[in-house]
Amino acid sequence: MKIITPRKTINGSVDAPRSKSAAHRILIAAALADTPTTVDLGNDFGEDVAATLDCLPGVGAEIFRDGGCVRVHPAGICRGDFPCRESGSTLRFLLPVAGARGAQGVFSGAGRLPERPLGALLDALQTCGVAASAPRLPLQLQGTFRPPEEVVLPGNVSSQYVTGFLFALAAAGGGRIRLRSALQSAGYVALTIGVLKKFGVAVETSADGFRVSGKFRSPGFCRVEGDWSNGAAYLALGALAGKVSVRGLDPHSPQGDKRIVELLRRFGAKVAPDGDVVTAETADLHGAGEIDIDPSIDLAPVLAAVAAKAQGRTILGNAGRLRLKESDRLASIGTMLTELGADARTDGDALVIDGKGFIPGGGTVSGAGDHRIVMAAALAGCAAKKSVSIEGEGAVAKSAPDFFRQLAVLSGE
Repeated sequence: MKIITPRKTINGSVDAPRSKSAAHRILIAAALADTPTTVDLGNDFGEDVAATLDCLPGVGAEIFRDGGCVRVHPAGICRGDFPCRESGSTLRFLLPVAGARGAQGVFSGAGRLPERPLGALLDALQTCGVAASAPRLPLQLQGTFRPPEEVVLPGNVSSQYVTGFLFALAAAGGGRIRLRSALQSAGYVALTIGVLKKFGVAVETSADGFRVSGKFRSPGFCRVEGDWSNGAAYLALGALAGKVSVRGLDPHSPQGDKRIVELLRRFGAKVAPDGDVVTAETADLHGAGEIDIDPSIDLAPVLAAVAAKAQGRTILGNAGRLRLKESDRLASIGTMLTELGADARTDGDALVIDGKGFIPGGGTVSGAGDHRIVMAAALAGCAAKKSVSIEGEGAVAKSAPDFFRQLAVLSGE
């Protein structure tokens, strides 16, 4: 159990954790490239990225680690299984890639991952001649990857499906994806397209889909950019309880969660970008009204913590996809805030928070096995009137193993 005491002073700067979204994509591209690639992951890349590293031998790569860098050798022989742990990105990206590579290792997962939806992804693989041994994990793939003239995917279930097939089609020599519904989380697909371009693969975007051409060519070296999603937690801390600067956040990144700047400003926080440094400082926070959270769904927990302290109502709307995360995140956020004395309730696919201008605290919160719930609870605890106890705090290792050490640094501990 982790006890978070109210902080009198939050002031300082931190380096943004590396983007796990970019890391997954760069590592997979490196595994499919023509020659080896050195990838600078940093030292705090977390369990999700470690899962992708562990799975890459299954699509024919050899991995050599040296501190925060890894050397990816595209050996070409598929050896091993796919232990995806709790990483939805690893699973959804590598299923199509494994199909294209003819890999037959066993895909497995932990936590809630075996419950998360795969139907549309497996259906699309079936149209390409690759069948799954089961509709859910654990499963194996069999068959020869021969994509039709166009692979049809839903855009409104998960952008990870699109990313997986962009990689798979590139590995197979090219092809087209047609979307039968509007694309969610388009920023993540833009991130994929940027990585593919860096590795020599062209993606042409049209109104209803994408066309892929070219072959994977290693750039030799890649450094993974800073992560707006986890960087947002430190910016939210500044908005809640002091002043925090986060270094290494690319203002031109396609990451959708850079939206944190405008959203914190809606609460009245002072947020100042300066090149790749963003500084957030607290002020008299007020409710932000209704926010469509779907385009930046991972920001919901930390924004909920800010909303709990703000004076007035905030509604995180269009939040149904939160139910399909490491926990039922919509329910977990509401429970966490209620246990800390805040006024929060779910209303269909929305979370309604009536902020009191302060967070009472004094409660014990379950991390729900969810890294983002643990981080949000810790932020709320820093700004609360009374200490907050968090059970299952180790879940932060999934994406930000350095999180609590950084909190201590910012608190002057």
